[in-house]
Amino acid sequence: MNTLIVSLLFLAAVAMYIFWRTRRDNGIRRETIAVADIGEVFRQISGQGVETSFAVFAIQTGEEDDAVEIQFSVENGKAGLDWILMSPANIEEKPKVIQYAASKGVEWQEKEMNDWLYLR
Repeated sequence: MNTLIVSLLFLAAVAMYIFWRTRRDNGIRRETIAVADIGEVFRQISGQGVETSFAVFAIQTGEEDDAVEIQFSVENGKAGLDWILMSPANIEEKPKVIQYAASKGVEWQEKEMNDWLYLR
C-alpha cells in the first residue's frame, strides 16, 4: 500500500512539473540556430508585421547565470533590433553598444515596455 501511495505521489509530482513547464513557456518556441540563420529570422519577423512578433537571442557569456540578450521585434509596424537592458551583461555593455552604434551613424533611443528598458 505504501508503495502505491509513493508511486502515485511521484506521478502527481511529475505531472505537475510538466504542467508548470508548459504553462511557464506560454507556447514560446525555443530553438538553437546558427549565425547564418539570423538574417532569415529577421526576414520572418519583418514579414509578420505584427506588433507581438519577436525573436530573442541569448548569447552565453563567461558567467554561467548571465547572457547577452538582443531581440528583433516589430514596433509601430517596423522590424528592428533591440538591446534589452535586463541582464547584467547588457547593462554593463550599454555604453559600448551606444558608442559602437554612433560610430556607424546609428542613434539608439532608450525605451520602456512592460517595465523593461531597452535600446532601439
